Amino acid sequence: MEPRTPPAKASTPTAAPDTVPRSKHVSGPLFHTGDLTHGRTAVLQDLQHIPVVSLEYFKDAILPPLLPKINIASIRKSLVKSSVLTEDGRWKKFSVEPRHDSRTEPVVFESLKSIFDGIVSEVSDVLQRSSTLRLVERPSATPLSHRNNSSRPDAYLLLKKKKSISINQTGQRHSWDDIPVSFEFKKSPSEDDRVNNEQKIIWSLHSIMRDDPCRRSAFGVTIENTEVRLWFTCRALTVVSHRFDFFKDVDTLIHLFCSLAFANEVELGWDPTIERVLVGGQIQYDISFRSTEGPPTVYRTVEIISDFGADALRGRGTRIFKAYKKKESAPTEEDYVVIKDAWRDSDRMREDLILEKIFEAIAETQPNKVDDARQYFLTVLQAEDVMVDNETDNTLRLLHGKDIPDGSPLHDVTAEKEPSQRSHTSSVGNIPSAPLQLMRRNLPAVKSGDVHHKQHFRIVFAELGEPIFDLKKLDGVLQTLGDGLKGLEYMHIAGWVHRDISAGNVLRCNGRGKITDLEYAKALTSASESHDVRTGTADFMACEVEGQKYLCFLDRSVKSTSKVQLPHTDILPPFRFNPLHDLESWWWVLTWVLYYHVDGHTEVLPSDHQNVYRSYFPGVNLPPGITRFHALRTRLELTTLPKSFHSTALWANNMRAKLLECYHEAEQSSEVDYKTPTMDSTEEFFGSLKAAREAVTDVTLVPSHIIKKRNADLALANDVGQIVSKRSRQ
Repeated sequence: MEPRTPPAKASTPTAAPDTVPRSKHVSGPLFHTGDLTHGRTAVLQDLQHIPVVSLEYFKDAILPPLLPKINIASIRKSLVKSSVLTEDGRWKKFSVEPRHDSRTEPVVFESLKSIFDGIVSEVSDVLQRSSTLRLVERPSATPLSHRNNSSRPDAYLLLKKKKSISINQTGQRHSWDDIPVSFEFKKSPSEDDRVNNEQKIIWSLHSIMRDDPCRRSAFGVTIENTEVRLWFTCRALTVVSHRFDFFKDVDTLIHLFCSLAFANEVELGWDPTIERVLVGGQIQYDISFRSTEGPPTVYRTVEIISDFGADALRGRGTRIFKAYKKKESAPTEEDYVVIKDAWRDSDRMREDLILEKIFEAIAETQPNKVDDARQYFLTVLQAEDVMVDNETDNTLRLLHGKDIPDGSPLHDVTAEKEPSQRSHTSSVGNIPSAPLQLMRRNLPAVKSGDVHHKQHFRIVFAELGEPIFDLKKLDGVLQTLGDGLKGLEYMHIAGWVHRDISAGNVLRCNGRGKITDLEYAKALTSASESHDVRTGTADFMACEVEGQKYLCFLDRSVKSTSKVQLPHTDILPPFRFNPLHDLESWWWVLTWVLYYHVDGHTEVLPSDHQNVYRSYFPGVNLPPGITRFHALRTRLELTTLPKSFHSTALWANNMRAKLLECYHEAEQSSEVDYKTPTMDSTEEFFGSLKAAREAVTDVTLVPSHIIKKRNADLALANDVGQIVSKRSRQ
């Protein structure tokens, strides 16, 4: 039962039960190994199902609108005159269907370029202007990418006026930064070839959205024999059209090429409020914010602090930049700020507005504490919802305001293979940072009429902070957690819960711990969300939130120390998030620090260290509906940790025991208030973190994956040395 869930009132509906966790595979270590197969598999598994829409809907709601002077029937007649089409309406370059053509696949579909160029030539004469794009077939090299992407599409539409910047001016390769539309071809219409095309086109769409901060959406085209399907992705959804036969339906192919070839950059998915620039031989970005008077305020980035949030096709697409306000003189250290660029759910408040609501609530309960409370949160300098062409930039607008039609079927996206359950060492380490998605049982990932649209926004923060996972000293981690806990306490006293505590959103700024990422924070008195998805961060999520049920309600194994023992009822109430769940996430962050690192002075991995880590933090390997409650109920074993971590682990055990006790006290009865257990647990957390910090001397944190890789390299070098030595003796 809920720790102090007051009797439900009509104005405060409880959150819907019966949800199970589905974590994002792109947040797991397999995705970050750099292996193309694992990367594609993770993206496909996260998509699961995508809506299939009619061609008419795709033309009306997704493709760029045809320019007024373009008449498809007139263009078709002109193509007959120019011999691109025959008199009976067949494409002259395709004498037979591709599956009956003995030539190789690239040679067969090379004829599409003649069709595209013919259409562009006729339309250019009508419009008296050149096209925005050109078709590149049979590319000789993989397009350049800022991140690891070794795939090469069969063809793509390329900007004539490129937006990419070549650091090495001698290179002639094209860049993904200039590609709005990619193509995949197959001569055969077999199911295997269809699936292969799907997987490749989805990976291309993913690469565009992942790599380029200037992109809001992307397009794709797949062809199997004569059957064409159109693809589109943005931060809210990925969709595919019904098939059409480009041998028989020549008008739709003409429409497609006319629509894309002459569209402007905004219609093709680019964001005009962020521009790629070259500064000191490095690619940076100029980001514009609206000004009430005068020209926009422009911030120039110095580095991308984090872009893991852009790994998923659907989601917030969060990128964090270090930047400064552009000016004539060179920036000083005091000029640097942090810019958060992301897409929130359209029915949620922007983070800066949530923060002000929290401060207002603190002012009501503790009016003399507001200034103190502000110390534990980031300072907002500027915030806005992004506007493009004087309209709010959201995903519904990318669909021309026309949502996915009711009754649109869903298409299963088949993954190449299931990821293995064994441990993989990521090239960047396994830092859990992506939210876990909770979906209702028996409902698809995306259903007709229930797309969760996103609103593009940006926030400028004054402080540059280091997240917990970047800190190199254990005492610094403990101080940061202690400071941040004060901010969390202020939220709880004011009647708010954070709901997304992780190692990525507790920061150390100028020696003080602060809480950030308040997009999912919620007042306990507010109604539940209007949609079915709830979030948290997988490896730091409270066990009850993982399972969406109260785990201590019927568990009599831990006795409450409460002086008031109320009758226990076996009727399980509807589940709701409460402050104890935030505190449990706080404990998971500390436990993650202890098991993700080793002491830099010894660099020794204790026995069973990695096995315990995987059991505590299984990521995507945790089966749906299964929680880590067994781990929460078990003391941290000192023998599985470096000796210098033992004192901290002992205090972490105290925190764990108190938390469990408070859960049981709160869940004795629906009439028991969770406020007192939360206060008791918070007090224990403060004391334990302070005592743990005082007991720590000089402990340097080194991520365990670095030690594992180093050991593996040494073992390999030793094996090679032995082989060489053996051969030299022969």
